[in-house]
Amino acid sequence: MNAVKNDKGVTLIVTVMYVIAMTISVVIVTIVSAFFVTNIKTLRGLAENEAQFAKFDMFFLADVKDASELHIDGDKLVLGKDGVYNIYTFDTAGGIIYRNGVKVNDNIQEFDFNYGTNPTTQEKDVTNVVAVYIQTKDTTGGLGTPVTREYKIGRGY
Repeated sequence: MNAVKNDKGVTLIVTVMYVIAMTISVVIVTIVSAFFVTNIKTLRGLAENEAQFAKFDMFFLADVKDASELHIDGDKLVLGKDGVYNIYTFDTAGGIIYRNGVKVNDNIQEFDFNYGTNPTTQEKDVTNVVAVYIQTKDTTGGLGTPVTREYKIGRGY
């Protein structure tokens, strides 16, 4: 007599294979999601850093274009024309940049300025060029991307 085999059902081996395949799929999705979230946080921090520099640049560029005089007096950067001066200072404790005593930026790690380099002679130009360095703090407590830019008095950058 021939016994008829019943092939209708799921064996234990097939069930284990399904469970392993689903576990691998869940692990892959979790890893991809973690990378995605990390990248979003990084991009958010970069956007905030760029916004801080753009806010500073908006004020500073207007002052540089209108200025005919440049003075660096210790921790003060003074730009002016015809006796009207704009003074930039940095509060290291609070991480705040001030323009004429009014807060322009916050969340700044480092702000430095010095005389820039004359593009023609490659020497320091103590009358017409100012170099500004800004490094922000990002939302995770780390440091943002540092930005250095040189501005020519009376022309911008």
